[in-house]
Amino acid sequence: MEELRIRNVRTLDEVSYKFNAYGTIFMNSSIGVQWGEVARQQIRALNNERLAKEKTNAYLRNLSELQHYAI
Repeated sequence: MEELRIRNVRTLDEVSYKFNAYGTIFMNSSIGVQWGEVARQQIRALNNERLAKEKTNAYLRNLSELQHYAI
């Protein structure tokens, strides 16, 4: 699950392109059939943690400290 944090996975759909095929197979085999639910819970926790940081910090501080994606 630490790997989800390192790769900044925000949704379960991102797993397929942030992990290569071998990584996904390894995750499936190491965690088992229930990995999807475990991953969902971990992603939810990471998103809640990020939201808490956004709420407690000032806007400009969030811009400098939190990772964002430009389109």
